[in-house]
Amino acid sequence: TADEASYRSTTDLDPALRWLRGRAGTLDPVAGLNLWNWAEDVARSTGQPLLPHGGQAAVCYRKLVAANVPWLFELDEFRPRWSARQLTVLRHVLGTAVHLVRTATR
Repeated sequence: TADEASYRSTTDLDPALRWLRGRAGTLDPVAGLNLWNWAEDVARSTGQPLLPHGGQAAVCYRKLVAANVPWLFELDEFRPRWSARQLTVLRHVLGTAVHLVRTATR
């Protein structure tokens, strides 16, 4: 209906998917955070296991949030710099997120 259409939004996850496929050199923090959050919402609503939350995953998530809403951290802007370990964790978490969303929405 027209009322339902007014509540819909579009989120472009393609930049995150391109990065996961190795077609982009850097992760777009907006797409990365959107994918992570969307997968968490899908997991909660379908009873799937949640994405990793501790250790380096928590550091990565915090950096993505800071890049998207730097004023929460009293910054004007934030551009994440990733260690090799954090890039590995990001690839694992976001790859898991894609799998979770694909299998839960079949």
